[in-house]
Amino acid sequence: MKVRLLFWVTAASVLISACGPSTSATRTDTPVNLSAQTTPLNSLAAPTSAPSSPTPEPPTLTPTPDVTATTFFTPTPSGPLATIMSDATTCMYGPDFGYNVIDALNSGQVAQIVGRDDNTSWLQIRDPNNTSVSCWVPSVSVTTTGDIPGVQVVMPPMGTITKVTNTASVVSSSCPTGTSKIRFTATVTTTSWALVDYTWSVSGPGKVKAPGGRVVFKTGGANNIYGNVTQKLPCGVYKVTLHITNPLDVSVTRTISLP
Repeated sequence: MKVRLLFWVTAASVLISACGPSTSATRTDTPVNLSAQTTPLNSLAAPTSAPSSPTPEPPTLTPTPDVTATTFFTPTPSGPLATIMSDATTCMYGPDFGYNVIDALNSGQVAQIVGRDDNTSWLQIRDPNNTSVSCWVPSVSVTTTGDIPGVQVVMPPMGTITKVTNTASVVSSSCPTGTSKIRFTATVTTTSWALVDYTWSVSGPGKVKAPGGRVVFKTGGANNIYGNVTQKLPCGVYKVTLHITNPLDVSVTRTISLP
């Protein structure tokens, strides 16, 4: 009986030793870190950050050429020249001081000569303060260089009328049976040469054939218009009127009497 019990105890010990871990053996396997190799499910469902977009290449820039500043030069007058001799020299609209003043020039200014009057007493120049404008200066107020006699003669601007005086009068009278002579005279003052168109009219006891026409004033200043009528007229008071229609429209009346 004791022998059988010992046998089963020995057999059980052997079985237990075979199935249990050996305490004498040393494991050399590297432990596996499951947490390091396992990807969480939520990281597969949605990425933690959006994928980065590719960086665009910078656009190609076309170089802009440098802008060169433009320099403006005042052209030097050419041809015959006039140099102003004194300050405040007036440059006139025409070759006479009766014209309007265009500009006042200073000593030392140089201007191109573009014309002259027929006796070269006045010179037409480009205004040095505004070369798009021409004006006239007396020759005595400038010094000149170049071929002045070769400069063209320029007809000055036509003048305007500044004053009209009617001086009509009776030269002789033999009214009512004889003839009477009426002299139609007037003094017309202009700023320069002018073409003056005119007519005379007479109102009174008789009808008068009054003259009319055109007169050319070659220079400015006071110029005369005149004419005569000799005819048989009734005695009485007559009104003689001068009508100017060019370059201004003006009328001046004078009263005369035939005794």
